[in-house]
Amino acid sequence: MIDRFKELIDFYFVILTLLVAFVLFFIDSTNLDKKGLKKEKKIAITLSIIMLVMGPVLYILSVVL
Repeated sequence: MIDRFKELIDFYFVILTLLVAFVLFFIDSTNLDKKGLKKEKKIAITLSIIMLVMGPVLYILSVVL
């Protein structure tokens, strides 16, 4: 029972991480581009790419370990 709950929490974490990454990439970066904030747009894109990579990697590590 505990293992099933742990897997559900891990999967929820991955989905939430990917959702935040997509929001940063598609919504926040376009709003920053409209305002002319180029450095902030690059930071938002970089953070979204990092989150897209690290979310599934952390999930895989939690399943393996």
